[in-house]
Amino acid sequence: MAGEHPRDAERPRADDSPRGGGADRRRRPLPRGRKRRDGRGTPRRGARGPGRTLRGRRLPARADLAGDRAEAHPSSIGEDPLEPDAHRSPARHEPGQAPLPNEAARPAPGGGPLRLTFLLVLLSAVSCGYGLSTRQNPHIKTVAVPIFLNETLEKGIEEVLTAELIDVLQENRSLTLTGERNADSVLHGKVIEYQRAPSSYDQNEEVQEYKISIVIAVEYEDRVKGKTLWTEPRMLGWATYYVVPAPGHEVEEEEDAQLRAIEKLAEDIKTRTVEGW
Repeated sequence: MAGEHPRDAERPRADDSPRGGGADRRRRPLPRGRKRRDGRGTPRRGARGPGRTLRGRRLPARADLAGDRAEAHPSSIGEDPLEPDAHRSPARHEPGQAPLPNEAARPAPGGGPLRLTFLLVLLSAVSCGYGLSTRQNPHIKTVAVPIFLNETLEKGIEEVLTAELIDVLQENRSLTLTGERNADSVLHGKVIEYQRAPSSYDQNEEVQEYKISIVIAVEYEDRVKGKTLWTEPRMLGWATYYVVPAPGHEVEEEEDAQLRAIEKLAEDIKTRTVEGW
């Protein structure tokens, strides 16, 4: 062609090359994110390699994610470095990648089996007080309480103690009160000591408070099997009472303190008899 340089005739035109390109055809740049067939190309947005950072936080390599949790950033102690904040989008989980720490299974609220076990133990402890005697000594259904003996000079105290003990056992209802002849078990007791002594003095060195002490001996007998279930040679009950006015205390009689001491003794005997086998 006229006017062409000789070398231009040797150069192939773009229109003359076959479609699909040849060895000398230049490759056009691919859009960002697409991968060439030969494996090369621009990495996708968000792909992470070892040493990459996410908003100023250094992320571990994928091999590290399969092991222990990554250490927290020094500026956020106790924070998961891979756990996004409320205003950040969560990190994507790549196919074939180990689970991220924030995707690990977390225990359900409420404590699970541990809390259930605790509740069962608590309910068992609450319910075991009533009827404990019938499980360990199922043959004992009835109890007799003869009037206690009295070896002290405080007359009538043994009758008050016996009556209080009968009332306590009747309220408990674990055993049925009956006569000594037909009873499966019998509670024997006696008052062996009674004392009254000064407990405190006022500013004039006069006694303002007394303490009374009652000591008894008790034995619980199994009439069916002919044996002693428990015995207590010295069981103590005590109480105090004021004989002159004092801040926060009323003036009482000696009999008031006796009754409080007797109530304590009756409760102790009931506990040993019904719940302490």
